[in-house]
Amino acid sequence: MEEFSDVRFKQRAVIEFLTAEKVPPIEIHRRMQAVYGDQCVDVSTVRRWVRRFKEGELGQADNVTYHTNAMLILDNLAVAHVVN
Repeated sequence: MEEFSDVRFKQRAVIEFLTAEKVPPIEIHRRMQAVYGDQCVDVSTVRRWVRRFKEGELGQADNVTYHTNAMLILDNLAVAHVVN
């Protein structure tokens, strides 16, 4: 099982990406629940992170490891979305 901090990092990357794609927070949360199940962050956390990304308070775009992880995460999310 993945560590809690790893899961949150991945979820934050998904939220950042989908926010950039202009996906509403409730849809982001619904899609993440399909992938992360019980480990999914609460919808209030998704809303807070979306707001902070839009305001420019959060961002990991300069981190090369982040980009690699984000691509893997998004591949997994896309597969889960197609299956569901």
